[in-house]
Amino acid sequence: RRDDIPVLIDHFLKKHTRNTSRLVKGLNPEARRMMNDYAWPGNVRQLESAIERAILLCEGDMITPDDLPSELQQESRGTSAGAFKLPPEGISFEEVEKNLILQAMDQTDYNITKAAKLLGLTFRTLQYRLEKFGIKKPDGKGDGEE
Repeated sequence: RRDDIPVLIDHFLKKHTRNTSRLVKGLNPEARRMMNDYAWPGNVRQLESAIERAILLCEGDMITPDDLPSELQQESRGTSAGAFKLPPEGISFEEVEKNLILQAMDQTDYNITKAAKLLGLTFRTLQYRLEKFGIKKPDGKGDGEE
């Protein structure tokens, strides 16, 4: 069960640091997030093996993502866009869409061509959505087009 993962991580950490001369205190937040988010198809044995390996590879006192098995690192990188977890109370899809558009526009200095490319949209689609959400270029920002 997913709820058991943090408890198992701590248990295996204590168990395997006791058996080595390593002074590993724990996992940094990113490594812990990756461990919690991973599906663990190999079940508890795979989790224990990953902790044991990370302890042996760890160069400091905290396990980092670099110490974790490659399958965890690949899944974390490969699903960054899909890693969004829908909260139980739901979301406003339009607010998420508007927020992403605003971020892209800000990041590209309000250049529609560059922002559209960043979002994987056509120029016309982004232009339509900018109008739909009433998003206008603030004074002093880029020229809007390229």
